[in-house]
Amino acid sequence: MRVLASFDVPSGHREPIALGLALRAGEARGEVSVFGPSGRPCAAQLTAASKWPDGSTRWLLVELVADAEGGRYTVVPGRWRPEGASVSVSLRDWPSGLPRDARLVASFADARVVEFSTPAVNVESGGPVRATVRAEGTLGPLNVRLRATVWAGFEAARLEILVHNPRGTKHDGGLWDLGDPGSVLLRDLSLVLPAPEQIEARVERDASFEPVAPIPWLLFQASSGGEHWNCHNHQNANGVVPLRFRGWRAGERTGLRAQPELRGPGFSVALTEFWQNFPRAIEVQPFEVRIGLLPAEHGDLHELQGGERKRHVVWVGRGAPLEHVHAPRRAVQPPDEVLAAGVLGDVGPVELDAPDVAARLARIVDEGTGLAARREAIDEFGWRNWGDLWADHEAVRHTGPTPFVSHYNNQYDCVYAFLLCQLRSGDVRFWHLADTLARHVMDVDLYHTEEDRALFNGGLFWHTDHYVDAGTSTHRCYSRKNGRSRTYGGGLSNEQNYTSGLLLYHWLTGDPFAAEAVLSLARWVEAMDDGARSVFGLLAQGPTGAASQTYTPDYHGPGRGAGNSINACCDAFDLTGEARWLSLAERLVQRCVHPERDPGSDDLLDAEARWSYTVFMKALLRYLHLKEGLAAFDATYAWARACLVNHARWMVAHEQPSTTRKERLEYLTETWPAQDLRKAQVAHGAAAYLPPEEAARMHAWASRTFEAALEELTGYATHDRCRPLVLTIQPALAEAYARAHPDARAPEAPDPPTQWPPFVPFVPQKTLAKRSLATPGGAAQALLVLGRPASWRRLREPW
Repeated sequence: MRVLASFDVPSGHREPIALGLALRAGEARGEVSVFGPSGRPCAAQLTAASKWPDGSTRWLLVELVADAEGGRYTVVPGRWRPEGASVSVSLRDWPSGLPRDARLVASFADARVVEFSTPAVNVESGGPVRATVRAEGTLGPLNVRLRATVWAGFEAARLEILVHNPRGTKHDGGLWDLGDPGSVLLRDLSLVLPAPEQIEARVERDASFEPVAPIPWLLFQASSGGEHWNCHNHQNANGVVPLRFRGWRAGERTGLRAQPELRGPGFSVALTEFWQNFPRAIEVQPFEVRIGLLPAEHGDLHELQGGERKRHVVWVGRGAPLEHVHAPRRAVQPPDEVLAAGVLGDVGPVELDAPDVAARLARIVDEGTGLAARREAIDEFGWRNWGDLWADHEAVRHTGPTPFVSHYNNQYDCVYAFLLCQLRSGDVRFWHLADTLARHVMDVDLYHTEEDRALFNGGLFWHTDHYVDAGTSTHRCYSRKNGRSRTYGGGLSNEQNYTSGLLLYHWLTGDPFAAEAVLSLARWVEAMDDGARSVFGLLAQGPTGAASQTYTPDYHGPGRGAGNSINACCDAFDLTGEARWLSLAERLVQRCVHPERDPGSDDLLDAEARWSYTVFMKALLRYLHLKEGLAAFDATYAWARACLVNHARWMVAHEQPSTTRKERLEYLTETWPAQDLRKAQVAHGAAAYLPPEEAARMHAWASRTFEAALEELTGYATHDRCRPLVLTIQPALAEAYARAHPDARAPEAPDPPTQWPPFVPFVPQKTLAKRSLATPGGAAQALLVLGRPASWRRLREPW
């Protein structure tokens, strides 16, 4: 029997397992089955998370409840009926998405106490192993989404409580500090559960369960318990760090990092990542348990910024052990099977990594000095910070006794890079980095509002500002605490839009919030470029250009602004199959590059202003591969292919290391050779579109460029900071791919046109409006338009 995939689950205890499996095109058109360690078919829920263009499954989400004995699970073609107990999921005991008589209660700064009201409960998904119900409602000014998941044969439910402030923020002067009028201030947010009279508790995983006495009993995690537990990373709107003490307290007992679990007759409860998401509390009262998600014991108000949200996960069981909550297993598909499926693009096997590359990748997940360990330096914990990375490369000029707080916010899509590393190596340490960061991005880094400008709504906040402390901006870049000039400030930018990691995370986990995030960021591209949503639409038609500009508003050539917008649209198309996203990507491609335009006319050798043209070229490769999968070799495909080849040939003929022209660089840092690594990745990718002899020369140039840039990078004392490590990953994986597939060729395509339409520079809507106002007729027309009541209403709206 042909094996599609297999994975091992260690022994210990029963728990739900979900695994995204990569499958080759055409390999899984029909049913598949999972065989357990006993060699018999077992109950499994199978969902085609993504499909190849031929309709076969590309990513298969496999869900099952693993036996305590552990062993190997195998996925094979064909339908096999499991033996033994029924595998139907019953929701009878979970009719409202919460255990019966449970309550979600919030109290606000104005002393209001509000209980969650659910207008409707819907079945989100169901199957032979798992079922999920969803309830949506309000909690005062907050929106709440509750998801409850149960599994057949597993006596516990997973409750996700997503609390969301839908307001926009005022962000006067482009500053995004705490204390904004759009924030919601909470005194307490708690889930109250009915409980038996007798309860036992353990606070740490290696501790024993002990009877809870006396009642009431309270466990409060006030801070992370780390060495820098009271770092100014945790300051409130007044600049005060309100954390009361280090670690946790429960009566007379104290400790650093709690991972609590309660149990009693027919009752058990635990929270995922309890200490990491401090402040947290668990209180046992007669016949009930209060879980403080944002507890009053904190002693200060909890501020949920406008457009910010937080997902809390609580496991509630009928006495089932919940050990897995604190150390969930991650089943891993063998890397050779993932690579053989061809789902990862230009990613080569670890065996072909050069020793210096392997050492850099290992440094990322080193237990003592890797990116996860570095969170300790600024105590990157707490409900708002958990999952993000410390942007330690920004601290290079910092001196002083206090740590420098800077947040990375998924710059250059490290979620995607970490997932690629995990899939090609099987190293789950990369998974843990990606998993926590993805969830942080979905909640905190996305601007979840429709009450601000179209330029901002639904977008992604970029990393906090360069070389200055984050202050009270949290993860939102510009802070008044930095005391800069009146012109200091800004907002979200098309240059910081990263979707591929979230899309892959959705395929691997089935997380619906990840899919929603991808679509949010694609809609942001669509909205920011829509001239009808701009105030200048009163005076001129046409796109705003906000989706394609890079570095300055008047540049719409190849750059990371347009590149990230194109990539987001490609990802949205890959997720939904909706043609509008591919059409928008194509319009942006044709706006920014032309097959016959000299790349040198865009001054691409100006590294300070134009370094990111390689980001655009990567997006062009993404678009081409997407069209090739569809066998859509049309005029826009030919246009993009010709532009890629044109720019790649120019790059090989003219490019030099970015630091060659030091006088044109504002800051001479390790990031320049790290960015140069991407030139090699683009050249390797473009070689597939060239005649064999020229392709070999381009591959050779790419490898020399990669090696030289890596050697220059390692010459900096700061070569192993966060950003240069992240920037290394994708070019390194592409280098390994080029070694594994030196003769890779793009599909044959029809000959391109012998003559292209002439190049027409793009003119943004704002420029058209100014030109119109400069003419007598345009000025008169503007007065007529602005005299209409509808125009005045439009001017009062955010824009």
